[in-house]
Amino acid sequence: MNTLILECKKFIRSRIFVVILGVVLILLASLFYKNYLNYQQVDADKKHELLMIREKISSILYPSDMKSPCIYSGDKDKMDLLKESLDIAENTVKLRYSGNERGFMESAILMYEKIIEIKENDIDFSMSKSYAQHEKERLSEIIKVNGSFQYEEAPLDGVLVEYNNIKYILAVIFFVTLSYFFITTYLDFYYHKGFLFTLPIKMTSFIVSKAIISFVINIVLIISQFGLSLVFSYFWKWKIAFDYPVFHELAGGFLPVKKALLNYIEIEIAVCFIALLISTALYSLYIKIKK
Repeated sequence: MNTLILECKKFIRSRIFVVILGVVLILLASLFYKNYLNYQQVDADKKHELLMIREKISSILYPSDMKSPCIYSGDKDKMDLLKESLDIAENTVKLRYSGNERGFMESAILMYEKIIEIKENDIDFSMSKSYAQHEKERLSEIIKVNGSFQYEEAPLDGVLVEYNNIKYILAVIFFVTLSYFFITTYLDFYYHKGFLFTLPIKMTSFIVSKAIISFVINIVLIISQFGLSLVFSYFWKWKIAFDYPVFHELAGGFLPVKKALLNYIEIEIAVCFIALLISTALYSLYIKIKK
């Protein structure tokens, strides 16, 4: 306990935490600002995608030279499918600009269903079946939670910005935690040995104390960066959508963003704990062999 108290006091006096928190602050500010700059471009790209879907279906039905018949004109079922798809695509484009978000999402779901049917009927279409399936499922999940229409790639939403970058943020925190453990432990052993002999403190218990403090730093940094994210969200007046559905790679499906974030955090904490445990054992073994 004395070791932990001593280390905490030394940590506070060294102001290392202020520097680490400053790094996380700059990282988050950069991510939020980058997201803000990219939002308009992403929104324009998505609108362009809708227009291209409509134009592609139209070009299949009505070739540009106005002379050649549709290559599927001999197949009534395919022609009916294409005509129905074109009507739905045109309606989806109109609803996208009307401000009726729920109506747009419902129409877009039908549009992507028709694209899936087009691909299944071996009609040449540029969009992949897997992408259409993904968009259909995503919009269906948003409707289930009564969410408003946003693109998770770059929405004006602090929580979703957090989710989109959580893997990078947690990776930075993880490496900062391990770096703190190794660098400060090494420096104290080889350049600040005095207190090890005046207390006295066993070297093994000292290393364990360093590991515990490093783990606590990891937890505090995770909590702090979430707090900073909420501050940025409030500052830019972005929305907070904790129930917004996002595709979670580990779950292999859609989850509310709060559950997806929690899953990544649990994994990072577990990995950090195991890494510090192994590092403590190896460092203690190294010190004993060195002696």
